[in-house]
Amino acid sequence: MLVLHDQYVVLTRLWAGVAAVLLIGMMGVSIATGVAQEPFEIVRDPSAYRSDLLASSPWLKVILAMDSLFIIAYALFFLCFARVARQYGDAGMLQLGVIAILVTAILDIIEDQHLFALTDSLRLGEDVSLEMLRMQHVLSQTKFHLSYMATVFVAMGLPRRTPVELAFALAVGVPLPLLGIFRWVAPAAFQFPLVVAQWLAFLAGFLGAGLIAGRFAAAESDGRSEPSDATDSR
Repeated sequence: MLVLHDQYVVLTRLWAGVAAVLLIGMMGVSIATGVAQEPFEIVRDPSAYRSDLLASSPWLKVILAMDSLFIIAYALFFLCFARVARQYGDAGMLQLGVIAILVTAILDIIEDQHLFALTDSLRLGEDVSLEMLRMQHVLSQTKFHLSYMATVFVAMGLPRRTPVELAFALAVGVPLPLLGIFRWVAPAAFQFPLVVAQWLAFLAGFLGAGLIAGRFAAAESDGRSEPSDATDSR
């Protein structure tokens, strides 16, 4: 099963790289233009929301298009990374993490398409209602909260046989949930810095996973752990 393991390590690194590039691209667009997706994912004054969305729509559509590819990349990354890690960690917890991230991806797709539709609807003269904004808010924040659960599940399922593996598991499971929850209560002035911190945490996670995926088998070869026969037979 070593060859299959090596293939999934390569795929993990491939999709981690693709996701990181897309994330950097979205970050770059937001920093350069001042347009980001997050301000349109919360309830606020409908008239201000409408005017901001109309003004931001050209660059927002670019971000949403990149995000559509990012969804594919992060879903495949999690699938491949979990396939590597489950041979040395808790397969059940990793499976829960994958399920949670796939549901997150579905919500993310719905969110993106709703924003695409909303930008075009506003150009046709549709008004923005509080009910519509509440629906967008609940959808977006449910997606984020589920993604935090996914990272905690994955962190609990990762092998923790060495200090490096333990540090990586903590880095996966702790910062994102704390940053996300703090965003819900932080003053408006802190919102964008917290969004940037979340972006950087995601980026570090992709890069770190790509680096550590190849260490799992090395730790096993040192006699610290053995992969499950039941898992290897699949």
